[in-house]
Amino acid sequence: MPSVLKHCADVVAFLEDRFRLGVKGWGEAMRRHGGCRAIRAGVALWVACCSGCATGQYVRAARRVRANNPHAAIEYIALAQQRNPEHGGAHDVLIDILQNIPYDHEDTLRRLEAAGEYDLAVAECDRMTATAHLVGTLPGARYQVFHRPEQRNALAEKAAALWYERARAHEDGGRMRDAVLAYDRCLGFRPEFKDAAVRRESARASAMVRLWIRCVDAYRHPDVAERLTRGTGVEAMKSRPRFMALAREASQADSVATLTIEQADVHDTGWRGREDSRSVFSEWRDPETGRVTRVRHRAVWVVYTRHIRYALSVRLSVDSEHPDHPRPAETFADSLEARGTYATWSGSRRAVPAHILYLSRRPVPPMDETPLRDRLLDEAIVRFGHALFLAYK
Repeated sequence: MPSVLKHCADVVAFLEDRFRLGVKGWGEAMRRHGGCRAIRAGVALWVACCSGCATGQYVRAARRVRANNPHAAIEYIALAQQRNPEHGGAHDVLIDILQNIPYDHEDTLRRLEAAGEYDLAVAECDRMTATAHLVGTLPGARYQVFHRPEQRNALAEKAAALWYERARAHEDGGRMRDAVLAYDRCLGFRPEFKDAAVRRESARASAMVRLWIRCVDAYRHPDVAERLTRGTGVEAMKSRPRFMALAREASQADSVATLTIEQADVHDTGWRGREDSRSVFSEWRDPETGRVTRVRHRAVWVVYTRHIRYALSVRLSVDSEHPDHPRPAETFADSLEARGTYATWSGSRRAVPAHILYLSRRPVPPMDETPLRDRLLDEAIVRFGHALFLAYK
């Protein structure tokens, strides 16, 4: 605070001399007050004020949320103390939170444990541990949060046992995918649970779907069909779905994904020309006789345009003899268009419009539908692969 008051005094003295000396007082005031010292003082004062405003905002935010979320309030206090470690309001709010947060933590654990929500109780312990670490890193290292880290181990054991029972129930009911997910939750709380790990792999093998991807009507569009079939499988396996594997042969498949090409057409207008002409006049003066002659300039040009439009429409459907296997479905339909223009002209350059001169005089490079087709196929492959991944993740 004394440094802020000193900056204020320097700025006030500089401004008093500036206005007292009149219009030409800027240079004199700068000389009397040590060159740029007053400017530096003003900048320092502005930085201090801005920092104080931000610190106050963080402290007010901590006061608003401390009743419902004391952990978030401590995070706001940490931001405030990073800007101003000596802020008295931040210290008072922090002390109040540290006195009450252990009791709130214990009440929350008792309530969650009574309700059988052991996984949420473990999450509460983890959040308390993170808050204690944050408090220990605050400026001065003079704060700490009382909590019992050993509570988490007991709650994690109860959460693992609860999810193990749920997984066994899913397994007995034939819901293998749900069993695998429940075993994952169990092992998340107790990684060394060997029986849960063995049963998870067994349930995952039972829930695995061997998928065969095919494309009907491939004889009409062989290149499109081959790329869609291969690309969809590669894209689906890129994210490693847990319950899907690609079958090597159709006889080994549990489910069949069928890609139906409803449309894969290209429309090419070819190069179409449109002829036009223009005449302009200019005057030429003979330097010897002074006679003015009117000169006509005429040009003829042809503008060629070409439109290529590629449309692709494909449908994905999955069939399976197993009633519990997923049957995702997806449709892709889109089109892309490319345009090309060039012009040829003859006659006087003066009569050719500027926009015609800027056009190319030859169709280079030649237009082709291949880039349009490849771009649409890439988009379709990504969509179909993602649909399969979501169904078997």
